[in-house]
Amino acid sequence: MDATARLIDMFGSAKKLDASIISAYTDVVAQYGTVEDAWELYRLFVEDPHHYIRGLLLQPIMRCGDVTLAQDMYERYVRNQASPEHIPDGVLYALGYLGYVEAAADLVALVNGPYGAVSVDACLGLVHLPCEPYREQLAAELEKALDQNLFNEFLPLLSFKCTTEDMIPRLVHWGEQHASVDCNAGIIAGIALFGEGQKDTIRSILWNPFWEAHGTATGSCVWSYFAMQHVGLTFRELVQDIKSYDTSKEDVQALEHRLDVLYEMLHWNTVWMCYMRCWNSS
Repeated sequence: MDATARLIDMFGSAKKLDASIISAYTDVVAQYGTVEDAWELYRLFVEDPHHYIRGLLLQPIMRCGDVTLAQDMYERYVRNQASPEHIPDGVLYALGYLGYVEAAADLVALVNGPYGAVSVDACLGLVHLPCEPYREQLAAELEKALDQNLFNEFLPLLSFKCTTEDMIPRLVHWGEQHASVDCNAGIIAGIALFGEGQKDTIRSILWNPFWEAHGTATGSCVWSYFAMQHVGLTFRELVQDIKSYDTSKEDVQALEHRLDVLYEMLHWNTVWMCYMRCWNSS
């Protein structure tokens, strides 16, 4: 497609690459591209897989790629790597998203390793893969991290893969009493992945100032918005909570917090809607 051809031209020129322009084109390919487009962009990616701008190519590669591409990526960057620290950012996530089941054992082995970005990608990738053979191993890794202040932020994403809903109160306690707000995004999203039955739990987390669920510096805001969508929590419900808040009986600062949370969630909703309009009009 034209967007893919334009990306090939930009990467082949001697001009400085602009990440925002590259992202605009990769968004279009991700929405409308084919397997052939994914392979074309994958060839660009492998030329310099550790370059952050080439990393932007992984989005359309993930959305449009196939298992054959995933196998090549696995052989190139996982099976034949001397150390996990050399795996390019985003590759493990891409393998999971592409459904490359053969990589599951490798991702499980890396979910709580010493290399932060690799561990994050492994957790994100496993969300998209069957994990039944690794339930006990993942549950053990989760137990080791439970109630720690600092931990691999996205390890709790895998709670729904390796535990039951009995874990949710423990996750809530972890987030409220122990976890640094720098690390709680994965707990919020992990609870949401248990499904729509956790709507009230996510609602309570959003309204609880101790979670700082709307925090922009930590990125929690993005995952809180994701959690809202995943459990079916609507803006109408949030607004109704605010309208029914009785400041004569309750803390005004708590109301201000709710307004801040609503503002931030609306912001991300606007970003998402603009993003979708750009896709649909391209």
